[in-house]
Amino acid sequence: SAAHCPTVTQGRFTESAGGGGGGRTVPGEFCQKGPGGQSVGPQDYAFCKLASPVTDVPLTPVVYGCETDILQAGQPAVIAGFGQTNANNPQSAGTKFYGETTINQVINSGGFAGMIAVGGGGTGAWQGDSGGPAYVRYPNDGSWHAFGIVSGGNPQDIGGPVYYVRMDQIVEWVEQNSGVDITPCFDADGSWNPNPECGEFATTPDATGNSWNAGCSE
Repeated sequence: SAAHCPTVTQGRFTESAGGGGGGRTVPGEFCQKGPGGQSVGPQDYAFCKLASPVTDVPLTPVVYGCETDILQAGQPAVIAGFGQTNANNPQSAGTKFYGETTINQVINSGGFAGMIAVGGGGTGAWQGDSGGPAYVRYPNDGSWHAFGIVSGGNPQDIGGPVYYVRMDQIVEWVEQNSGVDITPCFDADGSWNPNPECGEFATTPDATGNSWNAGCSE
């Protein structure tokens, strides 16, 4: 999640934030915000740990280690969220939507170093999408991997690029503070070291397979 978002007490698996899309609610154990601040920028991140495991939803792991080579300008990406679909109508928020777009820029210097600008040309995150994910799809197996957390963008540029915190840069902090291994194919230092959970990743829509055991050798 994003540090500027409110702390929550539960996780909900659903297509509608208002509860109209079915799904279920799982209590949260605790949430923790990043140490840097709660405004748009590379320190705008947080996580929440559920009180009990959820094992019937395929993992969508973090782009990590040698896999980060895929994070380049022009790379196709998918963003998802419950935010407003009409910038002038707050009531348009609450239903999960996804949009197909591209990575606009990987930022390596300046005040936004460690962030990725995603979207543009009319497709981008908006109010209510903060803390939400961006994904890329690996070509060798069709699996989806998450790489960014919505922080914010220019409120005057509707459908323009939006800044995302890079997930790979906060993995070690999340794992140390949550006690959960969120990179089952890698050690915390980015070395390829798959454990038994390295596989069976989410491949829908358009599933082509669910094996990711060859690592970065392909």
